[in-house]
Parts: sequence; C-alpha cells; structure tokens
Amino acid sequence: MKLRFDRLTWVLIGLLVVGIGLGIFYRANYLRFPNDLYPNDNVFDEIYFPRFAANYLKGKEFYDVHPPLGKLIIALGIQIGGNNPIGWRLAPLAFGIALIPLIFAVTRRMTGSTWAGVFAGFMIAVDGMFLVYSRSGLMDGILVFFILTSVYFALRCKEPWMVTYAAVFLGLAIAIKWTALATIVPMLWILVREGRWKPFLKLLPLTFGLYFSIVVLGQWMIKAKNPVESALKWHVQAEQYHAGLTEGHSFGSHMITWPIMGRPVLFMYKERPDNTNVIISAFPNPGVLIGTTIGTAGLLVVAGMLWKRRKRLDPAAKPWPELFNYPVAPAMAGFLSAWLPYAPVKRVMFLYHYMPAYAFGIIMLAWLLSRVWENPVRRKFAVAALSVFVFLQAWIMPANVGYIRLAKGEMERRLVIPKWLW
Repeated sequence: MKLRFDRLTWVLIGLLVVGIGLGIFYRANYLRFPNDLYPNDNVFDEIYFPRFAANYLKGKEFYDVHPPLGKLIIALGIQIGGNNPIGWRLAPLAFGIALIPLIFAVTRRMTGSTWAGVFAGFMIAVDGMFLVYSRSGLMDGILVFFILTSVYFALRCKEPWMVTYAAVFLGLAIAIKWTALATIVPMLWILVREGRWKPFLKLLPLTFGLYFSIVVLGQWMIKAKNPVESALKWHVQAEQYHAGLTEGHSFGSHMITWPIMGRPVLFMYKERPDNTNVIISAFPNPGVLIGTTIGTAGLLVVAGMLWKRRKRLDPAAKPWPELFNYPVAPAMAGFLSAWLPYAPVKRVMFLYHYMPAYAFGIIMLAWLLSRVWENPVRRKFAVAALSVFVFLQAWIMPANVGYIRLAKGEMERRLVIPKWLW
C-alpha cells in the first residue's frame, strides 16, 4: 500500500532532506575547518581551476584542456567572494546544494515515485564525494548538475519549450567537460520513448552552436586576436593533449575499480605536532556506492530477463516495449553511457570521472528502495539501508571534511580499508 500525503507534507519532507544537506554542507564549510588549514590552501586541482577562473576575469592568456564554462561559473563566485578560498568555493557550494532538489525532481519524474525522489535527494545529501566536491573549487559537481538538468528537461519533453531547454543545457554541460556528451544517450532514450526525438535532433545545431560560442567567448576573454580561429586551434590542441597523456598519478584508478571504490582521491594529508592528522579525501559513502553497484547489476539482469521472456513468448517480437517503458531505463542508459566509454581510455583517470554515472546509479537505487518502502512488510529493510548510509557517512565524515580531532591511526581504522587512502 502506498502512503498518500498531501502536497504540504511532501514539501515539508523535501525541505527536511534539503535541510540535512544544507546542515552537512554548512558544517563542512565553516565550522570544521581551522582557518590555518583547509580554507587558505589549494586542495588537489584547486591549483588549476580557480586560477584559470581568475585569469578569465583578468583577461590573462593561459591554456586549459577543458572548455571554459566550469571556470567561468567559478569566476562568478570569485566576483562575489573575492579571489580567495571562499570565492573559489561559492559556486561549487551553490550547485552542490542545488543538486539535492534537482535529483529529487529528476528521480520523481523518471520513476513516478515521490519516495524514490526523496531517497535520491537523501543519498546525495549524505554522500561524501558530492560533499567534498560541493565545497572545493572544482568543476565536477557543477558538471553533474548540468547533466541532470538536461535529463530533467528531456523528461518534460511533451511540454512547450522543454526540448529546447534540454538542448540548451546539454550544450552547457558539454561546455564544462566533453564527457557530458554521453548524456545524449539517456536523453534520446527518453525522447524516443515519448516520440519527441525529431525536434531534439533538429535542435542539436543549437546545442553545439552554444557550446562553440562559449569556447569562443573564453578565447575572447583572454584577448585572443582571432577568437574563432583560436577556438578551432584549441580543439586540436586539447584532443592531442588527452590522447597523448601518458603521465600517471598515485591516486589514479582504472574505470573497472570505480563501482567498488578501488582508489579514491586524497585531496590533502597533513600531520600535526599534537599527534593528530588532517585528511581530506573525496570518496563516496561506501554503502551508497556499493548499493548502486549491486542495484545496477540487478536491474541489468532484470532487463535481460524481460528481453528473454518476450523472445520466448514471441520469437519475432522486439524487446523494446518492456525495456523502453521500464521506469529507470533512462538511468540505466545514463549509467552505462557515462561509465563504459572510459574502458578503452589509456590516460590516467580518477574516481571523480565516475560521478555522472554514480548519480544515475543513485537514481536506480532510490527507485529500488522506494519499491521496498511501498511494501509495509519490507519497509524495515529500506529503513535499515538508509540507517546504514547515515551511519557510514557519520563514521567516515572526518576523512571527507578534514576533521583534526582524531589521533593518527584512528582515521585509518575508521576507513576499514586503509588502502583507500594509501
């Protein structure tokens, strides 16, 4: 039996979930960081992106291997908060918080389950990886926001202008990182299912025109003599860089290890004279990540069973009706399209490349939990799973936020598997 609440009750539940996320983000940003440690240091790739953002504001020539939009968004925070750690992190913080209601909206519209949306928002709110990227001057959390926004508008494709918005936000996502191009797979899955793929394909010139315009804008802001020509040359240089990158990294990891969190990224490690240490590591909530891996594998098995069943009943039939109408089929398509293309890549990669796929995995896991929750007999299992997620995040939180009151060695014991860091 499904629980039926009025609109006000759902609004209050949504505010509670967002409030949990706001509380975590607020404490992580302002209360748990001594000023002489995290806020005044560059953390991991903050040595690049905030500096690039400041260069755009100054009109200073430089080279970056990614399109400019992510840095331009960080530059907005610098304009507001200044060229300092607070300014670097304002935009990622805003987008990180906005991810909570966004994934709620995407999941609810995709699955038709409000509980699934609540669970997805809750898991984003208590996930360590999204937490760390929401308070660091980095682009990947912003990238996930634009990817999910593109999918959200695709899900509303029957309403006027929504296909246009979907095309626009896809262009914006690609203008942060090229990897966002994989989002076209779940979007087309939705649009083909709803019979709205032709208008979308007609709008793809708008998508790529917007993308290219942003690249040209970036070249103009750094005072290139011919921004259009410079933008064309930049594409050649960036592709050659990615194709020719052979340098490794101690925290690099192969894509096959991402679903089991084989090697998270250590942002900072400092030993202190008082026998404590400071650790900041961008690794996800172990329960949520392993849950998404198991849930995704299970759903793929179910999809295969649907395919096999239909072929058995009617050998001449195609399996599309079941698969296309499966509630989380677009999330499965998004997960696979965001993860599998990394298989042939030989350059060094990191766990954060898994973030878009991980977000789609959270949508699938949230839907599975909602199915369990809607059965009163099984509801206790959903409650147990959510409780485990909260406990695990509380247990590993010090390693996400740089909490310094743990003695050396205690952090490693909390992480269960020390090699996650070393």
